[in-house]
Amino acid sequence: KSEQARQQVPASGVPPDRQNQPDPRLEALCAVDPGFDLDTFLAGAARAYEEILNLYANADLEALRPLISAEVHEAFSDVRKAQDERGEAVVFAYVGLTSAVIEFVAVNGNQAEIGVRFRAEIVSAVLSATGVVVSGEPTAVTGTDEVWTFGRQLESGEVNWILVATCQD
Repeated sequence: KSEQARQQVPASGVPPDRQNQPDPRLEALCAVDPGFDLDTFLAGAARAYEEILNLYANADLEALRPLISAEVHEAFSDVRKAQDERGEAVVFAYVGLTSAVIEFVAVNGNQAEIGVRFRAEIVSAVLSATGVVVSGEPTAVTGTDEVWTFGRQLESGEVNWILVATCQD
């Protein structure tokens, strides 16, 4: 997309000429959860994205528990444990979100999942025990492009969505 086209599409990913039309991907979700609001969801997802990245970078795995599924927690914990065993350190700074766009919506029985493509700017690197850069760039702002899947049980009474999967592009 051109820079001009990118600027005309809001964070929701809905072009201005379709903003007052319902997103057909949300029809099944809204049928079982009439109170669902896309703008509220995307704002919450964006806050969760930043919070989860920062908590992970700070190795605050306990604070992550209410925000992520048990499976994601286990995967994050395994990576952090391996880094700790090697004496590695994570350098991280969240610069800002560029966009958050719905990629998919799935409703299967009582379970709903929404995939959100996040593009953000961060500083991120892993350093060895001796300070050598293992991965990333500790002094440069880089862009991310990843899809995070948030899920929730629709009839549980729980209104919060949790992170159930991540995928980097």
